[in-house]
Amino acid sequence: MEAKRDITIDIMKGIGIIAVLFGHVSQNKLLNVWIYSFHMPLFFFLSGITGYISKKENFFEKKVKSLLIPYFIFSLLTFIYWSLIERKIRSDSFSISSQFWGILISQGGSENHVYNIVMWFLPCLFVTEIIFYLIRKEITQSKLIYVILFIFSILGFILSKYLPIRLPWSIDTMFVGIVFYGIGYLLYNKLINYEKNSEKKILKYLLMFIFLIINFYLALINGRVDMNNGVYSNYLLYFISSFSGIACIYLFSTLINCKILSFLGVNSLIIMCVHEPLKRIIIKILSVITKTDLGLIRNGIISIFICTSIILLCILPLIYMFNKFLPVVVGKNNNLKRKKVHAV
Repeated sequence: MEAKRDITIDIMKGIGIIAVLFGHVSQNKLLNVWIYSFHMPLFFFLSGITGYISKKENFFEKKVKSLLIPYFIFSLLTFIYWSLIERKIRSDSFSISSQFWGILISQGGSENHVYNIVMWFLPCLFVTEIIFYLIRKEITQSKLIYVILFIFSILGFILSKYLPIRLPWSIDTMFVGIVFYGIGYLLYNKLINYEKNSEKKILKYLLMFIFLIINFYLALINGRVDMNNGVYSNYLLYFISSFSGIACIYLFSTLINCKILSFLGVNSLIIMCVHEPLKRIIIKILSVITKTDLGLIRNGIISIFICTSIILLCILPLIYMFNKFLPVVVGKNNNLKRKKVHAV
């Protein structure tokens, strides 16, 4: 059963990372309104589930290894590329010093990670995991944790409306992200007991479509949202829409056994950290080759799908390289070093 659960989680991550790529390639307003309603909440939710599964020993050390080391390494790599090459081509008005300082401060907002906009998520998730770890270390009653999460959500709303500046390490966004994280953690046992069996398949399909309709409809009503920029529009609709989208993806993931989605989910960290610079290069090349305006490429559903597919294909060699030779960079154990020790 645990193996099946791991596969389900990996498939959900795979769907999530594809949604992230689609959202970043796309300038299609309707598509982005829908994708942004659930894609980052999904990753906080899944992190809560994996937080339940993971061992509690050396928790802080493990989170530094799995989140902060990848954050600083990939931030520096993509920052160097941006400052030496892309900044000169794109004529960005952002200064090199402000962006370098941004790596250390890691405030939310599109203007603070122009070299690699997705990097805000890793320090925000790190803070989220540490805060929730401290909460559950002191409080064991689920009902009380739900109350605390509700309080966090209220604080998140207040900060999103009235905070004059963004907080370091996206702490202001953490107050919203921890709600999804905590719910994922608290629902783990209920989800694991929701077994895959043929008797429930029809019900699952029905519920999946109901949640999809709720998610899509409320997303359209609520309009564009963006966790990184602290934009939630109607706060209540945001949460209902997000959790409906997460529920839909969960049900869909229990009904399929897709190795491709599972593979993408397992390697979602690498894909997340490297796709932004590649996206910009690939879209520009496609625009030159096809003599098509960038706006047209980024608005057409078919062209968005093609761009996303090409980006994923280009990332495959990087996935192999990091997993094989540089696993520490992506928060994994150094298998090469371990093999050498065993050989001795």
